[in-house]
Amino acid sequence: MSPEEIPLDDYVDEIVAKVYPEYEAKLRAANAVDFDDLLLQLAILLRENPELRTALDNRFRYILVDEYQDTNALQADILYRLCPDGSGL
Repeated sequence: MSPEEIPLDDYVDEIVAKVYPEYEAKLRAANAVDFDDLLLQLAILLRENPELRTALDNRFRYILVDEYQDTNALQADILYRLCPDGSGL
């Protein structure tokens, strides 16, 4: 979720909305990403680059996911983009 997408439902959300852009600026200044950024960038690549999707589909037949019950929405989106027909899950 980008800083602009944070719902302002309570006081904590308002604090996060203020701190998050600063955190992201510090990451960019350090030429760094965090784990969530890696997931988000992969999801964007899979969504916007069908050639990459096809190349990965041709390269890997199966995907093993340990602790699937702990998968969040973004991780699930990545998995379903990697296996659009569900045959490799």
